[in-house]
Amino acid sequence: MDDNTHTIARSAGDAAPAAAGRVLLRLRLIGPMAAWTMEPHSVLPAGRKTRALLAILAMAMPRSVPRTRLAELLWSGRPEEQSRASLRQELHRLQEALGAVGALLLHVTREQVGLKSPLVWTDTAELFQATNEHPSALALLDRELLEGMDGIIDPMFDQWLGEQRERLRLRARDLAEGLLAGVADPDMAMMAAQRLLSIDSAHEGAWRALIRGYALRGENGMAIQAFERCHAALAEHAGAAPSPETQQLVAQIKGTGEIEIPRADPPAMLAASVPSPRIGVLPPRLVGGGQTMLPLAVGLADEITSALSRTRWFGLVSSSALQRFIRVGEDERTMRAALGIDYLLDGSLQHAGTEVRLSMRLVDLAAGDDVIWTERFDGDATDLFELQDRLVAEIAARVEGPLLLAEARHGTADPTRPTQFLRAVPLMKRFERGDFARAGNILRQAMEQQPERADIFAWSALWHIFAFQQGWAPDPLAAATQAKELVVRAYELDPRDARVVAYCALVRGLIDLRSSEALALAERARLLNPYLPVVWAVTGLCRILVGDYDEAGRDLAECKRLAPLHPMEFLFDALRALHLLLERSFEACVVLCREVTELNRGAFGAYIYYVSALGHLGRVAEVPLLLERMAAIRDDFCITRAEAMLASGLAPDRALILEGLRLAGVPERRL
Repeated sequence: MDDNTHTIARSAGDAAPAAAGRVLLRLRLIGPMAAWTMEPHSVLPAGRKTRALLAILAMAMPRSVPRTRLAELLWSGRPEEQSRASLRQELHRLQEALGAVGALLLHVTREQVGLKSPLVWTDTAELFQATNEHPSALALLDRELLEGMDGIIDPMFDQWLGEQRERLRLRARDLAEGLLAGVADPDMAMMAAQRLLSIDSAHEGAWRALIRGYALRGENGMAIQAFERCHAALAEHAGAAPSPETQQLVAQIKGTGEIEIPRADPPAMLAASVPSPRIGVLPPRLVGGGQTMLPLAVGLADEITSALSRTRWFGLVSSSALQRFIRVGEDERTMRAALGIDYLLDGSLQHAGTEVRLSMRLVDLAAGDDVIWTERFDGDATDLFELQDRLVAEIAARVEGPLLLAEARHGTADPTRPTQFLRAVPLMKRFERGDFARAGNILRQAMEQQPERADIFAWSALWHIFAFQQGWAPDPLAAATQAKELVVRAYELDPRDARVVAYCALVRGLIDLRSSEALALAERARLLNPYLPVVWAVTGLCRILVGDYDEAGRDLAECKRLAPLHPMEFLFDALRALHLLLERSFEACVVLCREVTELNRGAFGAYIYYVSALGHLGRVAEVPLLLERMAAIRDDFCITRAEAMLASGLAPDRALILEGLRLAGVPERRL
């Protein structure tokens, strides 16, 4: 790769995309505000007033907003002429922040300002456009609208913000009510009721659905507790008592211990609503008697399900649905067929005093109930919430690795399986040139067969990044450009997939050499799914690129803690080795690089750090063997090539790596 490759690759992505029929800007208004072009590139304005202006225009789409109204909302205490002048200034700042796409997005006249709605995606618009048949946008409402913008703009803006939050809440409530009314299965009704109560905590109909659901599951104590919470919520928010209908329902539960509810058949609904593969999570069994750990067991199942649901390529079946089948004595084959479960995550929980031992396992039901992962966790139950948080994070992070490899095996046996593209993962991680090429072919065919799956495009982008870094691409510039195009496509398909956003960060940092933007993307990926090990690794790398080695070390250590045995472990360890080298811990770097290269002899980057650390230690006798191995991977390695490979974001510490290579005897150029 020549010295101009990075510069050319970066400039190739800077041109404004064509506007025709394509979204140019994505706005997140629920939670902390964010603005991204489709590269993706953050274009969130720096100024508070400019952000507020953009938010007002976005919430008004497809209508424009009169300039007088904008001035009133942002500068209510100023004279009209002065506020209109301030508006002109903020419009200029907004156009500057949006950059090349600003001229395509903004519609500005003497009297009105607007955003061209076909070119702008917002999470709030998704919610307003959702229907009972397509309600997935409800999941977007996980935070407050324009979080953190209260009390800092203008009193009139605060009033507007309150109105918009209520408008959004009412729309979400209507949608959640429709979902609750449309389900007959009690387990599904409980899920819909909990969603509705998260929006309106005094919704009595939702409380009744929750109480009925608990009663049907035989959890009468939970049903009574739900009634008590209903009573408190109605008193606090509505100044009212539960209706006679609700009181009669609870009296029936207290009096007979049973409740007559028609039993609906849920299988088709559940199977249709969850992507493949599907995982069922059961509360761990209590070993040794006693019920003191029951809240922890139930809480673990719910929280693990919630944590795993952030990983987008597989689906979850609720533990309540599984337990109901187990209670009525259905055999495992019926349960699997009815709920469409491919894997079962269960375990056992025992305790002695404050000491807790949790044993978990992941069972591949489609492969003859093979146990594909098992691990034991010990902890102190003095603080149950802290213990639960730690266990959930570690379990959710460690499940993905065995799942990736299991799905790769199933895909080899069944080419029609939706996740057959994961056959590429074990081939990629070997870093053997022939296998690597086969992985690329698998991903290329999968993109043609399933063009709607963001994860396929994301893995393919990673393949091109590896080809770029390994020096295996016949045309490095083309590989870099292809990686950028693939992550853009993946992001268009699913901007909330943490893996997609993490790979966007890799492209931004390693190919575009925009380290600050890469770090912003990596941090966003971590917010989307802190249980995905790769996001911690990528965040650590991005912190290295901006020179924040202390935080980088913590991120990479967290990645190792969460996923000590992951299919991409060698890559995570190579990043830890780079960190050790830049921290001048040369001996520790050598030890770690030796482990990485013995386990994966094709990991070219680890060899660079290995040889450099040996050079700094003066152990040049060990270098020739490593250079032979490197030559088997690519035969053009020299100082000049190393300079081109190492991201300029490492400067001035890039000089440290190059100095070690020179001390080790690496030639300046290859003839």
